[in-house]
Amino acid sequence: LDYLLHHLPNVPSKIVYCSSISVYGIDSSLPYRSGNGVLMDENFKVDPIRTYSLSKVFGERLVTEWCNEHGVKCQIVRIGTVYDYSGQQNNFLGYLINAINKNQTFNVSAPLGQLWNFVYIKDICRWLFNAIRIAETPGIINLTSSENHTTEDIISIIKENYEEFKYSIPESTAFRGVDKGFCSIKRETHL
Repeated sequence: LDYLLHHLPNVPSKIVYCSSISVYGIDSSLPYRSGNGVLMDENFKVDPIRTYSLSKVFGERLVTEWCNEHGVKCQIVRIGTVYDYSGQQNNFLGYLINAINKNQTFNVSAPLGQLWNFVYIKDICRWLFNAIRIAETPGIINLTSSENHTTEDIISIIKENYEEFKYSIPESTAFRGVDKGFCSIKRETHL
Protein backbone atom coordinates (compact mmCIF):
# COMPACT_ATOMS: atom_id res chain seq x y z
CA LEU A 1 0.00 0.00 0.00
CA ASP A 2 2.81 2.38 0.91
CA TYR A 3 4.62 1.56 -2.36
CA LEU A 4 1.42 2.10 -4.36
CA LEU A 5 0.74 5.47 -2.75
CA HIS A 6 4.27 6.69 -3.45
CA HIS A 7 4.29 5.47 -7.06
CA LEU A 8 0.96 6.72 -8.38
CA PRO A 9 1.26 8.13 -11.92
CA ASN A 10 -0.47 11.29 -10.68
CA VAL A 11 -2.01 12.60 -7.48
CA PRO A 12 -5.78 11.92 -7.45
CA SER A 13 -8.30 14.32 -6.00
CA LYS A 14 -9.76 11.61 -3.76
CA ILE A 15 -8.92 8.14 -2.45
CA VAL A 16 -11.49 5.66 -1.17
CA TYR A 17 -9.77 3.07 1.01
CA CYS A 18 -11.57 -0.21 1.63
CA SER A 19 -11.03 -1.45 5.15
CA SER A 20 -13.02 -3.97 7.19
CA ILE A 21 -15.36 -4.13 10.17
CA SER A 22 -12.88 -6.63 11.60
CA VAL A 23 -11.03 -3.64 13.09
CA TYR A 24 -13.67 -3.61 15.84
CA GLY A 25 -12.25 -6.81 17.32
CA ILE A 26 -15.00 -9.18 16.22
CA ASP A 27 -13.67 -12.58 17.30
CA SER A 28 -15.75 -15.58 16.29
CA SER A 29 -13.42 -18.06 17.98
CA LEU A 30 -14.19 -17.00 21.57
CA PRO A 31 -17.13 -18.34 23.61
CA TYR A 32 -20.32 -16.52 22.61
CA ARG A 33 -21.05 -13.23 24.30
CA SER A 34 -24.19 -11.23 23.68
CA GLY A 35 -24.00 -7.57 22.74
CA ASN A 36 -27.32 -7.10 24.55
CA GLY A 37 -28.83 -5.41 21.52
CA VAL A 38 -26.07 -2.80 21.17
CA LEU A 39 -25.44 -2.03 17.52
CA MET A 40 -21.89 -1.17 16.47
CA ASP A 41 -21.28 2.01 14.51
CA GLU A 42 -18.32 4.05 13.28
CA ASN A 43 -17.63 5.28 16.83
CA PHE A 44 -17.26 1.78 18.23
CA LYS A 45 -13.88 1.01 19.78
CA VAL A 46 -11.22 -0.08 17.28
CA ASP A 47 -9.61 -3.18 18.77
CA PRO A 48 -7.75 -5.26 16.17
CA ILE A 49 -7.22 -8.78 17.49
CA ARG A 50 -5.86 -10.56 14.44
CA THR A 51 -3.09 -9.74 11.97
CA TYR A 52 -5.66 -9.10 9.23
CA SER A 53 -7.56 -6.48 11.26
CA LEU A 54 -4.31 -4.90 12.44
CA SER A 55 -3.20 -4.58 8.81
CA LYS A 56 -6.49 -2.81 8.01
CA VAL A 57 -5.98 -0.28 10.82
CA PHE A 58 -2.41 0.28 9.64
CA GLY A 59 -3.63 0.75 6.06
CA GLU A 60 -6.23 3.28 7.19
CA ARG A 61 -3.54 5.32 8.90
CA LEU A 62 -1.11 5.08 5.97
CA VAL A 63 -3.74 6.33 3.54
CA THR A 64 -4.97 9.07 5.87
CA GLU A 65 -1.45 10.40 6.47
CA TRP A 66 -0.56 10.26 2.78
CA CYS A 67 -3.77 12.07 1.81
CA ASN A 68 -3.17 14.75 4.45
CA GLU A 69 0.40 15.30 3.19
CA HIS A 70 -0.75 15.61 -0.43
CA GLY A 71 -4.01 17.54 0.02
CA VAL A 72 -6.11 14.61 -1.23
CA LYS A 73 -9.64 13.88 0.01
CA CYS A 74 -9.72 10.60 1.92
CA GLN A 75 -12.76 8.40 2.35
CA ILE A 76 -12.36 5.25 4.44
CA VAL A 77 -15.06 2.61 4.21
CA ARG A 78 -15.16 -0.45 6.43
CA ILE A 79 -16.82 -3.31 4.60
CA GLY A 80 -19.16 -5.58 6.55
CA THR A 81 -19.71 -9.33 6.25
CA VAL A 82 -20.34 -9.85 2.53
CA TYR A 83 -22.42 -12.58 0.95
CA ASP A 84 -23.54 -13.68 -2.48
CA TYR A 85 -25.64 -16.67 -3.38
CA SER A 86 -22.79 -19.06 -4.22
CA GLY A 87 -22.29 -20.19 -0.62
CA GLN A 88 -18.52 -19.73 -0.93
CA GLN A 89 -18.20 -17.40 2.07
CA ASN A 90 -16.72 -18.81 5.27
CA ASN A 91 -19.39 -17.43 7.58
CA PHE A 92 -22.74 -18.48 8.99
CA LEU A 93 -24.77 -17.36 5.97
CA GLY A 94 -22.26 -18.85 3.52
CA TYR A 95 -22.48 -22.24 5.22
CA LEU A 96 -26.28 -21.99 5.25
CA ILE A 97 -26.49 -21.13 1.54
CA ASN A 98 -24.03 -23.91 0.74
CA ALA A 99 -26.21 -26.43 2.63
CA ILE A 100 -29.30 -25.25 0.73
CA ASN A 101 -27.50 -25.42 -2.63
CA LYS A 102 -26.38 -28.99 -1.86
CA ASN A 103 -29.72 -30.00 -0.32
CA GLN A 104 -27.97 -30.88 2.94
CA THR A 105 -29.13 -30.52 6.53
CA PHE A 106 -27.77 -27.31 7.99
CA ASN A 107 -26.19 -27.65 11.43
CA VAL A 108 -27.10 -24.45 13.31
CA SER A 109 -23.89 -23.71 15.19
CA ALA A 110 -24.86 -20.28 16.52
CA PRO A 111 -27.11 -19.20 19.39
CA LEU A 112 -30.67 -18.53 18.20
CA GLY A 113 -30.52 -14.98 19.62
CA GLN A 114 -27.16 -14.04 18.06
CA LEU A 115 -27.32 -10.89 15.91
CA TRP A 116 -25.99 -10.93 12.36
CA ASN A 117 -25.50 -8.26 9.72
CA PHE A 118 -24.80 -9.45 6.18
CA VAL A 119 -24.43 -7.23 3.16
CA TYR A 120 -24.97 -8.29 -0.43
CA ILE A 121 -21.97 -7.95 -2.75
CA LYS A 122 -23.88 -5.85 -5.29
CA ASP A 123 -24.81 -3.33 -2.57
CA ILE A 124 -21.12 -3.00 -1.64
CA CYS A 125 -20.28 -2.25 -5.28
CA ARG A 126 -23.02 0.40 -5.49
CA TRP A 127 -21.93 2.06 -2.23
CA LEU A 128 -18.27 2.10 -3.32
CA PHE A 129 -19.29 3.80 -6.56
CA ASN A 130 -21.27 6.34 -4.52
CA ALA A 131 -18.30 6.87 -2.16
CA ILE A 132 -16.17 7.83 -5.14
CA ARG A 133 -18.80 10.29 -6.38
CA ILE A 134 -19.82 12.13 -3.19
CA ALA A 135 -18.19 15.52 -2.85
CA GLU A 136 -17.79 15.52 0.91
CA THR A 137 -15.74 13.05 2.93
CA PRO A 138 -17.83 12.48 6.06
CA GLY A 139 -15.25 10.36 7.87
CA ILE A 140 -15.22 6.60 8.20
CA ILE A 141 -18.35 4.84 6.97
CA ASN A 142 -19.28 1.22 7.71
CA LEU A 143 -20.69 -0.50 4.64
CA THR A 144 -23.20 -2.64 6.49
CA SER A 145 -26.81 -3.56 5.93
CA SER A 146 -29.64 -1.63 7.52
CA GLU A 147 -31.08 -4.98 8.63
CA ASN A 148 -29.84 -6.99 11.59
CA HIS A 149 -31.28 -10.45 12.15
CA THR A 150 -30.95 -13.08 14.82
CA THR A 151 -30.01 -16.65 13.93
CA GLU A 152 -33.62 -17.60 14.61
CA ASP A 153 -34.88 -14.86 12.21
CA ILE A 154 -32.60 -16.13 9.44
CA ILE A 155 -33.72 -19.75 9.94
CA SER A 156 -37.39 -18.63 9.86
CA ILE A 157 -36.89 -16.60 6.66
CA ILE A 158 -35.24 -19.56 4.95
CA LYS A 159 -37.96 -21.99 6.12
CA GLU A 160 -40.65 -19.68 4.72
CA ASN A 161 -38.97 -19.54 1.30
CA TYR A 162 -37.57 -23.07 0.92
CA GLU A 163 -39.93 -25.86 1.92
CA GLU A 164 -37.17 -28.45 1.49
CA PHE A 165 -34.84 -26.65 3.93
CA LYS A 166 -33.61 -29.00 6.65
CA TYR A 167 -31.71 -27.97 9.75
CA SER A 168 -30.68 -29.29 13.13
CA ILE A 169 -29.81 -27.55 16.36
CA PRO A 170 -27.26 -29.49 18.44
CA GLU A 171 -28.16 -29.74 22.12
CA SER A 172 -24.66 -29.61 23.60
CA THR A 173 -22.90 -27.06 21.44
CA ALA A 174 -20.56 -24.55 23.09
CA PHE A 175 -21.45 -21.58 20.92
CA ARG A 176 -18.72 -19.20 19.79
CA GLY A 177 -18.70 -15.66 18.44
CA VAL A 178 -20.22 -12.30 19.24
CA ASP A 179 -23.28 -10.36 18.18
CA LYS A 180 -22.55 -8.68 14.87
CA GLY A 181 -25.30 -6.08 14.71
CA PHE A 182 -24.54 -2.74 13.05
CA CYS A 183 -26.13 0.68 12.88
CA SER A 184 -26.08 1.86 9.27
CA ILE A 185 -27.42 5.41 9.65
CA LYS A 186 -24.21 7.06 8.45
CA ARG A 187 -24.04 4.86 5.34
CA GLU A 188 -27.73 5.48 4.62
CA THR A 189 -27.22 9.22 5.01
CA HIS A 190 -24.19 9.56 2.74
CA LEU A 191 -24.24 6.63 0.31
